[in-house]
Amino acid sequence: MSGATIPYALRQNKFVDRRIFIDLLSRIERYAPLDDHVYISMGGATLEDHRLAHALIGMNRLVSFDSAEWVVARQKFNKPVDYVQVLTTTSGNLISNFSAEMNSLGFGGAPNVAVWLDYTAPAQLGEQVRELNQLLDILQPRDVVRITVNSSASAIYRPVMKDGKLEMANQFQPIRLEKLAKRLDEYMPDGIVASDMTDEGLPRVIALAISKAVKAAFPATSEHVAIPLSLVRYTDGQQMLSCTLIVLERSEIEIFKERTKTSKWPFYSDGWADIHQLSIPDLTLRERMFINERIPRKTAAELCAELGFALGGDEDEAKDHLAQYLKYYRFYPHFHHVNL
Repeated sequence: MSGATIPYALRQNKFVDRRIFIDLLSRIERYAPLDDHVYISMGGATLEDHRLAHALIGMNRLVSFDSAEWVVARQKFNKPVDYVQVLTTTSGNLISNFSAEMNSLGFGGAPNVAVWLDYTAPAQLGEQVRELNQLLDILQPRDVVRITVNSSASAIYRPVMKDGKLEMANQFQPIRLEKLAKRLDEYMPDGIVASDMTDEGLPRVIALAISKAVKAAFPATSEHVAIPLSLVRYTDGQQMLSCTLIVLERSEIEIFKERTKTSKWPFYSDGWADIHQLSIPDLTLRERMFINERIPRKTAAELCAELGFALGGDEDEAKDHLAQYLKYYRFYPHFHHVNL
C-alpha cells in the first residue's frame, strides 16, 4: 500500500511531520515575520497545511497547486479560508514561470515565499531534486523551502524470485544502487555503496543528493546559502523523507540560529546526516492519557513497565515506540469517530 492510498486524515506520521513544519515556521518568525510570505504547496484534497499556516502562523497569502483538474476542483471546494488561491499546474511549470505566476496572483514578481514541494513518485526522484535546484536559483534571503520525497528502498527495486528463491541482499542491493544512480544522475553523491541501499541508509543518500543540489545553486562564492533546519523520515505505507531549508545571507547564519534557538529545538538537524526518525505508536485514548500524566517524570522504559504490556512487538520495540511518543507527543493526532 502506498502513502497515497491511505486516507489523508489517517496518515498519523504525515500528520506529525506537517505539524513539525508548522512549528518550525513559528520558530523562524522569531527572526523574520512571515506575514508577507506567500505560502505555496501541493495542498492535497483537504488543504490542511494551508489551514494551519493561516490559523497558527497568520499567513494570508496562500497558494495550492496540482496538475490534476479533479484534484484542483476538490481543493476549491474544500478551501478552509477564501485566502487560498488554487492553480492547475505542475511543479516544474510553476518553478519555470515563477515570477509570472506570482504576478498573476497579485503578489508581485519576487515575493518572499515558504514553499513545500510534497512529491510522491519515486521514479521521478532525479527530476524532483532538479526542480529543487531550479527553485533555489530564484529564491532570496529568508525564503523557506521544504521538499518531501519517497525514500523507500523497495520503491527503487524490489527483490524478485529467481530459480525459485528470493533474491538476497548481495544480489538486489547492487541493482538498487545502479537504478538510483541513473535517477539522480548529476546529483548522485560520491562514495555510496550497495549496502547503503536499505530503508535505513537511503534517506541519508537522498539527503546528500539534496545537499549537492543546494551547493550547485549556492556555490562557496555566493553571498547567499540554503542551510538545512530539519530532516525527518517517516513511514505511512511508504517511507518518506522531508527536508526543510532556509535561504540566508552567509553573514546572518549565526544571528539566525541565536534568535531562533534552532539548536535547542528537538527536531533540529545539525547537518545533512542528522535525520530524525518519526514512527509514533497507535495509542488508545486511555493509553495516551496514562502516558501524558507521567510526562516528563517517567522514561520510556519506566512507562513500559508501568503499562504492564508491550505496545506491539517485544519489549525493546515497545520502548522504542514510547520513546518516539515522548519526542512527538505535542503533535500527536486526535482522531475520533463522529456521527453526523
